[in-house]
Amino acid sequence: MSLTRSEAGQATLDEVAERLSAATGRQVRYVDVPPDTFRALAGVGLPGWLVDRLIDAAGSLTKVATLLGRQPRTFEQFTAEHRAAFGGEQ
Repeated sequence: MSLTRSEAGQATLDEVAERLSAATGRQVRYVDVPPDTFRALAGVGLPGWLVDRLIDAAGSLTKVATLLGRQPRTFEQFTAEHRAAFGGEQ
């Protein structure tokens, strides 16, 4: 998965979890959720349109700069700015 094209290389989802762990001081791990599992969420109350958008979003993360109209933050900047939201100390 590439969070942005501006970051060196492409971060795997396991690496994203490692970066969140480093930013928050708490263990974070990546769990692969295949599209069929997302689709099953529609059967427990998540609207089907939202399930479809979640699946589609996984393939749309490389156009961040175009969507934002600015260069995106690095993942480290994002986690530092939102540390509290991930359960880390401020």
